Amino acid sequence: MHDAASRGSPPRTDPERMQRLLLLFGSDSVSAWEKYWDIWGRLAKYFEWNHCPSPEDLADEVLDRMAAKPEIEEIRDVDKYLFGIASFVCREVRRRMQRETHIEDLPD
Repeated sequence: MHDAASRGSPPRTDPERMQRLLLLFGSDSVSAWEKYWDIWGRLAKYFEWNHCPSPEDLADEVLDRMAAKPEIEEIRDVDKYLFGIASFVCREVRRRMQRETHIEDLPD
C-alpha cells in the first residue's frame, strides 16, 4: 500500500465522476480507495518503465480519462481497460516528444 507521500495529487476529476470510478473498484469506500491508489502506482510505474516524463501526472491523466467515460459502468476488466488507455497516452506522449525533438533540430 502506498503512503500519502508516495501518492500523486488528489484526483482532478469532479466528485460525481470520481464516485462512479471508485464504484468500479468496490462498494466499500476504504477498499475502493486502496485499489485506486494501487492502480495509480502501477500506472505510474508503467509510464516510468516506458521512459515517459512525469509518470505520476500521466497516471492521473489515465484515471481522469476513465472517470470521464459516460458508459463507465459497462467496463468488465477495469485493469485491462486502464492499461489500454495508458498505452494510448504513452503513444501520444512519444509522438509529442518526437515533434518537439524535430522542431529543436531545425536550424535557426
